[in-house]
Amino acid sequence: MRGMTARFMVAGALCATLALGTPLAAFADSNTTTTTIPSQSGGDWMSAESAYLAHRHSIRVNYRITVNAARSAFVATMSKARSNRARNAARTTLMTTIANADASEAAALANLGSPPAASGELDSSEFSLERQAVNQDYADVVDAEMATYRAVVAAATNSAQLVTARANLRLGIAEATTARSSALVALGSRSSKVIKSVKPGLIVNPNWFNSIVSVNTDN
Repeated sequence: MRGMTARFMVAGALCATLALGTPLAAFADSNTTTTTIPSQSGGDWMSAESAYLAHRHSIRVNYRITVNAARSAFVATMSKARSNRARNAARTTLMTTIANADASEAAALANLGSPPAASGELDSSEFSLERQAVNQDYADVVDAEMATYRAVVAAATNSAQLVTARANLRLGIAEATTARSSALVALGSRSSKVIKSVKPGLIVNPNWFNSIVSVNTDN
């Protein structure tokens, strides 16, 4: 779950507008090849999975840090810019940085490959780790979408770009929410020692996320 399609679309469209004066309709993610890590079990799997999740989280955090830093630099530059040329150059630099960060993130995630596959039933610790991973993945994607949105809004020069940025933010969050829902349903359907050892009423409800207050994108 990356939610990067909408992110790349809005950044690419604005960057193209600045460079060519003509907005582009959309950009699609490049096809990538992933490498599957051999299956492991027990404590070995827990260690491998934890390391994998930490690495994936760091990749996404790096994207957010890069974009936020670029936005801060852009704001500082714009406060001192005295010509349209200087302001347009600052906007181009910001959008290029976002595009490069997006490409770097995509490459890093492709290089990371697929997570280690678990074998057999999940015990309570394994089940908890997997559920935590789903939620962390969702939070990382939403945070990245918000960082991109704020940067694009900062560089926007007209209302149409603002409308497009808001639409793509909502799309990115919707994609992330759908992916989280599917992941939780898949997790709940797996053979698990947790599910077998608790009362039916305590089984994790795949639709629990619907009760959580969604991100307020109107702010």
